[in-house]
Amino acid sequence: MATPPVEFGTIMDPVNGSIQLDKYLFKIIDRPEFQRLRKIKQLGGVCYVYPGATHTRFEHSIGVCYIASQLVDALNKNQQNIITPNEKKCIQIAALCHDLGHGPYSHLYDFAVKRHLEKENPEKLKKNERKHEYRSAELIQDVMVVVKKEFFPKNAADQKQENTWKQYIKLVQNMIKFSEIFKVS
Repeated sequence: MATPPVEFGTIMDPVNGSIQLDKYLFKIIDRPEFQRLRKIKQLGGVCYVYPGATHTRFEHSIGVCYIASQLVDALNKNQQNIITPNEKKCIQIAALCHDLGHGPYSHLYDFAVKRHLEKENPEKLKKNERKHEYRSAELIQDVMVVVKKEFFPKNAADQKQENTWKQYIKLVQNMIKFSEIFKVS
């Protein structure tokens, strides 16, 4: 098991048990964009057929973040720290926020959005923008504002730092949209 972060919070996860997450991730978890995932079922409408299928996007996203953190720690342990601390933060944020763009009934919402956009303005509809990954990536810039000082502890606001910050945001957005960008099924 990986060593817990220096400053961490503990969550009792129904799948992974007691897990530790970096304290700064709770700044994202506490945001309304993330808290709304408590109301979105992981399995869409399946809970109407199987009443016990009530796992939420909230629980799922926290578990994905935890597993991603463990993966980064294992890679760094076995490959001599190939992932920098800030890259690890980007991976954790992408894992935590990958489902922010889900609507009610999860993937069923994507179909409803597609149908609506096709009726309203089909020529402006880009093929993939109707999917939750793109909505999640759009929300990232606003969500990441609360953790910027974790990347840049000093308050110096120079152009290089701003450019690096934009690169980190783009990295997180690309990780979230990865399966759509590279057509992974």
